[in-house]
Amino acid sequence: MSRRNTALALTLFSVALGALNQFLFKPFWGQAFPFLAWYANDVIAGFFLPAFTQFLLARGHFPPLSLSATLLLVLGAGTVWELLPQLWSSSAVADPWDMAAYLAGGALFHLLFRFFTSKDKA
Repeated sequence: MSRRNTALALTLFSVALGALNQFLFKPFWGQAFPFLAWYANDVIAGFFLPAFTQFLLARGHFPPLSLSATLLLVLGAGTVWELLPQLWSSSAVADPWDMAAYLAGGALFHLLFRFFTSKDKA
């Protein structure tokens, strides 16, 4: 599978997984599994952002993101996602575990993307 198709498939996978978590997993199993309610969407967001970015880069024939670039992208977005809400709402709280979840999602994307695209070169 090409880089572009792999990135698109992983982007669509993250959107579907996010929808499943939001509308099925969290309402029914969120109490029993707090990770689903608290951090799963953060992992998925950290996965989605580099997946979509990689899809856009592949359309323009740019080289794939390195692991450090992927994590830097997610770190920057996560910082914005955690800090900007505090400007709008006095009840907003920045959670460092959210940042860890974003980075975990970015790292997972990078591993899966490399796994699926390395088969093309073999």
